[in-house]
Amino acid sequence: MKACHAAALALMGWYLMTPPMDLHSNDVTRVDKNAPLSKWGVVESFDTEAACIRKIGRLKNDPKHEEYDLFIGAKCVSMDDPHLKEK
Repeated sequence: MKACHAAALALMGWYLMTPPMDLHSNDVTRVDKNAPLSKWGVVESFDTEAACIRKIGRLKNDPKHEEYDLFIGAKCVSMDDPHLKEK
């Protein structure tokens, strides 16, 4: 493997992202899962998708977590996903 390919792989990672709050809702815990990915918030970053998925699983199993409703819609997104840059 060439050095530039190895460096590119080392920079790859995953974001645990949560959707924004639905500002048109009277319910403060409602989230907008249909919002463009560029509007979602990055909660944490991971080296692997598997680690990100495990974290979401732990958060979804903790209904007492203060931001539980946000994590129901959470997803793991590759750091190089082109949808992160869309406006």
